[in-house]
Amino acid sequence: MLEHERCRTENEIDIDARLIQIHLQSFSASTSVIQGIADATALAVWSHWRAPTGRYLPGRTLRHVVEAACSKLIRGQRGVLGFNHLTQVGAGLEIDTSAMT
Repeated sequence: MLEHERCRTENEIDIDARLIQIHLQSFSASTSVIQGIADATALAVWSHWRAPTGRYLPGRTLRHVVEAACSKLIRGQRGVLGFNHLTQVGAGLEIDTSAMT
């Protein structure tokens, strides 16, 4: 996993990249239909940006948030589900609750 994080008062940026490898193997199956072995591999990138709007709600900062992520299936998993990658993009507002007790 690689990660870059930058936190400043004017904005915050977080970017992660991961290579995910999972070995799956059934055990103690009562029927051969549900027995098997698979290796799932994916490459994922996730990013997050947030910045204050300058507005406050009950003493809490209201922030802009933008997020994007992409995962790509590689090796033997390509096309098995009918697609090779997943993509997500979003934007919104959030209330800073980090100072709440």
